[in-house]
Amino acid sequence: MFAGKVLPLIGTYLGSAGEAHIAHAIESADCLLMLGVIVSDTNFGVSGRNIDMRTSIRVLDRTVVFGHHLYPEVSLEALIDALTELAAPLGHAAPHP
Repeated sequence: MFAGKVLPLIGTYLGSAGEAHIAHAIESADCLLMLGVIVSDTNFGVSGRNIDMRTSIRVLDRTVVFGHHLYPEVSLEALIDALTELAAPLGHAAPHP
């Protein structure tokens, strides 16, 4: 799905235990696209209050949760394809062919 793509990745989010610039980027984002992230005390415990889950899109086990809305039986491929169609290029990122 992302093979051969140039993606603006900055690192792994570890909250206050990780790098400050990554924590700031994640915690100040307008919307987080969380693919396969299991939200639990072990990965968000030290900083869970710093992320507003109401503005995140969480995708796990063929289910998409956006705010208070739940959409079952959505494949990851279908979701990424739909979001790619809607998204505009960010900064210097190349547009989708």
